[in-house]
Amino acid sequence: MRSAVSRQPTTVCLLSSDPLLIADFQGLLYVGGFQFRTTVLNSGEPVVPPASVYALEARPSAHETETIIADILGRFQGTRLLVIAPDFTEESAFPLLARGVRGLVRRSDLREQLSSALTAVAVGGFWVPRTLLARFVDSVIGTMQRTHFALGRVDLTEREQQLLDLVLENVSDSEIARKLKMEEVEIAPEVARLSRKFGVRRRDDLILLAYPKPA
Repeated sequence: MRSAVSRQPTTVCLLSSDPLLIADFQGLLYVGGFQFRTTVLNSGEPVVPPASVYALEARPSAHETETIIADILGRFQGTRLLVIAPDFTEESAFPLLARGVRGLVRRSDLREQLSSALTAVAVGGFWVPRTLLARFVDSVIGTMQRTHFALGRVDLTEREQQLLDLVLENVSDSEIARKLKMEEVEIAPEVARLSRKFGVRRRDDLILLAYPKPA
């Protein structure tokens, strides 16, 4: 029997100061069957409501963009976030991905990609140009660790393998605790120990390790 939560549409909150982007975004979300919320960015501190996915219009300064991202990810544990900008380079994209952003969508691609990007990000995936994401993975983790992961040369106990599988599915800590019959407070330390086995520090880095590199 499916739960009531699974039948609810994904709630998306757009943070933007552009009326045209807000109007376009709302129309595209209506077609995609998402629930839409808006936070208008101005000179004051934005009031951000809870949502499944946040879409942030990149701000004029990289520092401002990263500050808003840090605030959202700090306040809403386990949330997913994508950024909309005119274009992305390694210099602009890498700091966003390092902070936990899962989606990067160019403004010109919004109409074609928004629904797919939100769907992918909402279930814990990434929506980032493959070559850009691959370069980011290599820059943070290194080719040797990535290959090490792909070949499965890290020795894991059965329990660690179960935990890794759930982490790669981006399952919440509470759900991991339920499935592995653990206390929720035990999950974060266990994930940290698992991450160190692969030579990384964060849960998101484990997910990036598993992301296939393009030929």
